[in-house]
Amino acid sequence: MSTAPLPVGTYVLYRDADRFLAGLPDHTRIGRVVPDATYITHADFATVQFLDGDMRVLRAAPRAYLRVIPAAEIMADIDTAPLALLDQAGPLSAAAAWLVQSRRSTALAITS
Repeated sequence: MSTAPLPVGTYVLYRDADRFLAGLPDHTRIGRVVPDATYITHADFATVQFLDGDMRVLRAAPRAYLRVIPAAEIMADIDTAPLALLDQAGPLSAAAAWLVQSRRSTALAITS
């Protein structure tokens, strides 16, 4: 799988093949490609910082076990938020509609 190196800042899913095959938990994690001055950039590997609690950095993560998370996936809830809300006079931007919807969802969860 020889392609161009992943750009710094790219969000990825990483699967730890050993943990997955052994049936262990926490085998798939979300991370971001980070620069690594001590490791030579290579198209078949990437340096990934995990975004969970420990923020651990994995050097030489094999590209075969990395999947890029497209921005469209990350932004889907904002992109699909209703643009016109019943109590609003006119349409909202997608971001504003998402904020209103999020606030309402949180308020409903608290009062339930």
